[in-house]
Amino acid sequence: MTKAADTVAERQAVSRLALDSSVLVAWILQQPPVWQAVDDLVLRSGIELLVPAPVVTEVIYVVRARGNTAPPRQIAEALTGVGLRVEHLVNADLVRAAELVEASRTQSRAKTGRRRTTPAPQPSSPQPSSPQPSLSLADAMILAVAERLQVAILTRDRYWSELADGGVLATTVRQL
Repeated sequence: MTKAADTVAERQAVSRLALDSSVLVAWILQQPPVWQAVDDLVLRSGIELLVPAPVVTEVIYVVRARGNTAPPRQIAEALTGVGLRVEHLVNADLVRAAELVEASRTQSRAKTGRRRTTPAPQPSSPQPSSPQPSLSLADAMILAVAERLQVAILTRDRYWSELADGGVLATTVRQL
């Protein structure tokens, strides 16, 4: 097992762990050194790896945009074929995701002392560029699922740790 994977496992006795799309994209595209740590986690027995459903969509889109030519269905089947369990959203996750988006924007405004000068993005439009980080809808849905399942989530997104440290998240964020 790689040092990064050891660190994740040592921080908490892990029997279940949710994976963010940033981690799976690095694994599929074999981005060193992250992909080896993820590969070790996937192959490690005793750890149930969960993938919130929005991750599957995001991973397919991102890896194909970055040059992977596998058909979308093949990518999705490869994820489940190695034992990753897809966890679908429930109604409570949808509500919690909206709460998380609002809370992340409130925290960002408080941290920077600025008010948003552009309207909040519509679900079908990209987030406006802004010095204020906030959760995307997909990220909020992923985190809502991890909270509901009461599992830590492994990500490369540093902003999630800020939210956890600020008391916005009710789940543990592990960085890779």
